[in-house]
Amino acid sequence: MAQKKTKDYRKLVCLIVLSYMAILFFWGIFGDMGLLKNIKLYRQNELIKTHISAFEAENKKLKIEADNLLSNPRFIEKIARDELNMSRSDEITLIFPDEETNTTETAKGSK
Repeated sequence: MAQKKTKDYRKLVCLIVLSYMAILFFWGIFGDMGLLKNIKLYRQNELIKTHISAFEAENKKLKIEADNLLSNPRFIEKIARDELNMSRSDEITLIFPDEETNTTETAKGSK
């Protein structure tokens, strides 16, 4: 009889230990700071690092442009010519319509 109680006690202890280990395992995988959560956080961190590098590159480009706008008259003139279609008083500016606009007007006229 004592042997049976010992065997039953060992089975119970093994069952409790295995249950505890299973709970720890699932908690380690699916818990608040488990493996799946850490993988998700790692991916978010990598995405944020990518965004930061893109913003830093754009920021560097904008700083260079701002410095040029403050100190480089040729750069200012280039911007005025390209974006605002400005010219000097002794120049004549010719603006040609886009091909897309031209073909659309031709197609409408042929109907």
